[in-house]
Amino acid sequence: MMAPEAVGDDVFWLIIRGVEGYRVTLGDVVLPPSTRLRVTKLGPQKVTPYQLLSLANFTSDGALLTVVFSAESTDYTYLEACMRLVGSTGDVSFLSSGAEDYFLSASYFDEGMFKTENSGLTFYDGKGSLSAYKVHTRDFVPVQPGGSLVFRVGEQTQGCGDINTCPSQFCVRGTKAKPDKADTGVRMSNNITYTTMVLHYEWDTPTATDAPPFLSMLFKAVEGRYMTSETAIAINDKPEIEDQELKILKACGPPASPCLMIRKQNLQRRCCGGWWGLPFEGIDSSTTA
Repeated sequence: MMAPEAVGDDVFWLIIRGVEGYRVTLGDVVLPPSTRLRVTKLGPQKVTPYQLLSLANFTSDGALLTVVFSAESTDYTYLEACMRLVGSTGDVSFLSSGAEDYFLSASYFDEGMFKTENSGLTFYDGKGSLSAYKVHTRDFVPVQPGGSLVFRVGEQTQGCGDINTCPSQFCVRGTKAKPDKADTGVRMSNNITYTTMVLHYEWDTPTATDAPPFLSMLFKAVEGRYMTSETAIAINDKPEIEDQELKILKACGPPASPCLMIRKQNLQRRCCGGWWGLPFEGIDSSTTA
């Protein structure tokens, strides 16, 4: 977002540095070889009070990288808004209780501008306009095909929260909210403009057939994001699991790589999951069942 006094056309120079042939990492998570970066831009767009905006729609498995948000208004009441991650089935996960805490600040950014590796406020006029960013390197947020990142202009609160309201109370998963009245929200300006940009990684989701036969059952469990006790028992009953575990871990990379934890003889063991598309090169599958 350019300063209000800037006039005419300006040229911005960027230096892009990097290397080819290396795996992409997000924080301490090594991403699959098929990982690619997607950029979704919105606006400048006039918005209305309590309007829901899809900042990005996801078509593949992936993870959020960066969210950039700019707004122009006559006050900051639009910041009373929760950032929502909506799943493919419509389930809602709240990433914040308001705009300021999503960008790791508070109280309408009354401390002014700041810049860190995790977030920042790069423009703030104290009247109603600002520009902020959030980088998800330390708080990994996975996304699913059919899901979306949704923000709102202002907010209303009630109960456990949903796509139309922000939570007014903490609810344990599976429990119902205590009766309360819906918040009518705050009065906002009718002259608000949003400009956003979302960067997220996406990758191809491997299928169970991509894995060695030895890993097919584990692959299916992780691909479905679950592991039943029957699946764990079936895998653990294979005598070659002991020898293969070390080979799998070696092929998958450092212990920080995303892995599925399974229990065997009261010991926690890591088995890398196929949903992440981690490489299995170097595994000797000739001894697998």
